[in-house]
Order: sequence, then C-alpha cells, then structure tokens
Amino acid sequence: MNTKAMLFVPAVLSLSVLICGCSGITQGTNAAKAQIVVFHQQFNAGQFDAIVSSADPQLYKGTEKSKVVDLLFVVNRKLGKVKSTKTISWRVQSFNLDTMVYVQQDTQFDTGTGTESFVYRIANNKALLVGYHIDSQDLIMR
Repeated sequence: MNTKAMLFVPAVLSLSVLICGCSGITQGTNAAKAQIVVFHQQFNAGQFDAIVSSADPQLYKGTEKSKVVDLLFVVNRKLGKVKSTKTISWRVQSFNLDTMVYVQQDTQFDTGTGTESFVYRIANNKALLVGYHIDSQDLIMR
C-alpha cells in the first residue's frame, strides 16, 4: 500500500466516526425535544403518574415516585397548563456510550412563567426523563 493510501484510510475512518457521532447527537436531541412535547401534553392532561412511570428510575432515586407525582401536581395547580414554550438552551453530553441531553425552556403557563430544565438519557434512540427542575417566582409566590 502506498503512503498516500495509508494516510487516506485513517482520514476516512475518522470522518466516519465523526459523522456517526453527530448523527447520534442529532437523533438524541430530537428524541428529547419530542419527549418534552409529550411531557407537556401529559402535564396539561393531569397525567402526572404517566410522566413518572415512563421516566428513568433515576428521576425518583432517593425519594418515592409519589413525591415526584405530587410535585408535578402542585406545579400544575399553582401555574396551570402549559400555554407555550421556547427552548433557550440545550446541550448533549456523551460518555462511555451514555448520552444525556439537557434542555432549558422558558415556559408560559396559564397563570405564570417559569424556566423548565429537562435532562433525558438516550437509550436505543428513546429519551427517558432523568431530571426535571422548574425555576419560577410565580410558583413560589402563589
């Protein structure tokens, strides 16, 4: 094999790995964003148990599932249904074949606003909720 061909093979392999990695990141981000839509649909329908039951067990590690359900119920009771959202930031982190997607959204509810933070683990092209946080003065003051 000549020298030019030997240099070409590693370059092609590197490019292939880069393309596959980017594809996984894009698919993971799209899967997480699609799951946020489902989360908000279930939230608006009062299906808090369904949200928690379909989540990764990491979501309620160290507490009871019912406490997470109660938290979502209180957010819904105080702020109402989700009217609109806008993604303000997102990032993807992959380590040892474990991909996590972090998304922050400014959310308008019926009676207030908040910044929601979602963390999804990507497993078999499916996004599983592992973290949810809401920062809202309206939630605290009501």
